[in-house]
Amino acid sequence: MQRTQGFTLIELMITITIGAIILTFAVPSFNNFLTRYQLDTAESEFTSSVSFARNSAITRNTEITLTPSGTNITISAGSSNVIREVNLGVTITSAPIVFNSRGSINLASGTDTVTVTLQGASESRTLVLNRTGSRQN
Repeated sequence: MQRTQGFTLIELMITITIGAIILTFAVPSFNNFLTRYQLDTAESEFTSSVSFARNSAITRNTEITLTPSGTNITISAGSSNVIREVNLGVTITSAPIVFNSRGSINLASGTDTVTVTLQGASESRTLVLNRTGSRQN
């Protein structure tokens, strides 16, 4: 009797079928993981940019503006002096955030917070900042 090595066609097809079933469950979970990771990264980068803008306002003793536009944030002193530009990779929805020379956000009359929305591919995250740029939620 001759002994053969390898797999039969049936064994191979069963293995591929089991792999396809596993992938059917894994791919959506992986996509959700990627979206959450992208939002976590964008949130961290946004928080860092807010801190940088606040510190720059205090250090330079001038108003610093953090302006969201699409997926980018521009941090500037005055209208034409760009200090830093950051691409977060997610859409940012917020009015420009202006820090005065004391490091406080210039808020509209009657408001205590600034709301920022980070929109990923299938999820969004809302951040609420207080007068000093710290997160409230």
